[in-house]
Amino acid sequence: MVYFASFVYQRENKNLFDCDTIPTIFEETSQIHSHFPHMLAKLCNEIGIKKFVHISALGVKNNHSSKYMQSKLQGEINIQEFFKPSVILRPSIVFGPEDKFFNTFASIAQFSPVLPLIGGGKTKFSPIYVGDVAQAIVKALELNNSVPKIYELGGPQNYSFKELMNILLTQIKKKRFLLPISFNLAKFQSYFLQTLPNPLLTPDQVELLKYNNIVT
Repeated sequence: MVYFASFVYQRENKNLFDCDTIPTIFEETSQIHSHFPHMLAKLCNEIGIKKFVHISALGVKNNHSSKYMQSKLQGEINIQEFFKPSVILRPSIVFGPEDKFFNTFASIAQFSPVLPLIGGGKTKFSPIYVGDVAQAIVKALELNNSVPKIYELGGPQNYSFKELMNILLTQIKKKRFLLPISFNLAKFQSYFLQTLPNPLLTPDQVELLKYNNIVT
């Protein structure tokens, strides 16, 4: 599948970026989340692929303030337009070995005595295990749908951001102070943190935390 995806990218988008143009982070995100699914769905339709399962994100909706979610929504729209029997899965936070969410905060806890609770840590999530997402993909491949289908994926229980940080600290056997900070302060700090080689926080991630990420 990786080789096929690489082929699609080269076939459809040889001149995606002009050599004199440096794309912004949003442009790169938009290419990955919206344009590439469009190219892949179009080519799959052309060569007669029967099944198309796309992993999107829980919380996708019109007029979302997050550019990440805007690009995810456009990717879904492009897929549904060019591959009618597609299945779109929208998972909440996916956890498992080497997941980005929990491992990022676990790394911060190794050197920082404080973990930030952006927006007071009230944002709610429905964490789902990566193995369950894999099972959902297999089930989606068994569907015989002729029109696009969208399914939300979440775990059996909802947790606030603060509760997830407490669970994380318990698992890694660390005691850290959980400091509530406002969205405005977090947004200000994110402009500096996003410039790090491995950005700890971006302005768009702050926007994402303004919305609950739970199955409706």
